[in-house]
Amino acid sequence: MRRAFEPRRGMTLLELMIASTLLTVMVTAVATVLRGVHAAWDARESDLVRIEAAHATLRHVVRLARQAQSVNGITTADNTTGSLSLLMPSGSTYVWQRDAATDEVRFGTGSATDLLAEGITGFRLVGYESDGTTPTTVLFNIHAILCEVTVTLQRDTNPTRTISCRAWLRSF
Repeated sequence: MRRAFEPRRGMTLLELMIASTLLTVMVTAVATVLRGVHAAWDARESDLVRIEAAHATLRHVVRLARQAQSVNGITTADNTTGSLSLLMPSGSTYVWQRDAATDEVRFGTGSATDLLAEGITGFRLVGYESDGTTPTTVLFNIHAILCEVTVTLQRDTNPTRTISCRAWLRSF
């Protein structure tokens, strides 16, 4: 005896289309969320690299300035494309200079030829007399140096960060 109703086997075309559409919507939503998260991660990583470059530049200048005998050259306090030249105990001259076109700080012996840091949007140097509060551009009178390094961040409400430090010259 044959039954009046037999269960179907397989799916209809309509069910297959609905399942495909739902799968496409879900995959698109997940891909959109992941793309946003990845972009945010990359931007934050870029900001951290710039901040670390600023700290590394500052540490480098301050560490060597503390060992210096005297200042051979320094830009004015209002110049954000700073340049600094220090005479070291060995007799060599160390030079730092920011290239405004590429936002790079370069360092070298005799001339600034080697890349020290990228993404530096400001490099300001101020020389101070022995009291530590009176700014001066007279090279012989400089006993302390204020070094300010500025970077611009991509994903921050306050996009500019400036860090600074003073270094006393060894000869003082």
